[in-house]
Amino acid sequence: MARLSGSETIISSAKPESRSLRTTIPVFVVEQVGFKDGDRLIWRVDKDGKEWMAIIRKKHDG
Repeated sequence: MARLSGSETIISSAKPESRSLRTTIPVFVVEQVGFKDGDRLIWRVDKDGKEWMAIIRKKHDG
């Protein structure tokens, strides 16, 4: 499994009336995974000891 790190992003409010947050996907992740505008993502959250990790997968049609 390839592991990439070293980029920091800022979280901001998605909409004033929403509790959801948003951030930017760094370009090296976009290029490595092949994300395109309009792609759908599947999110999973796991805990490893004291650290939370978000696993984000590109949803494939079919």
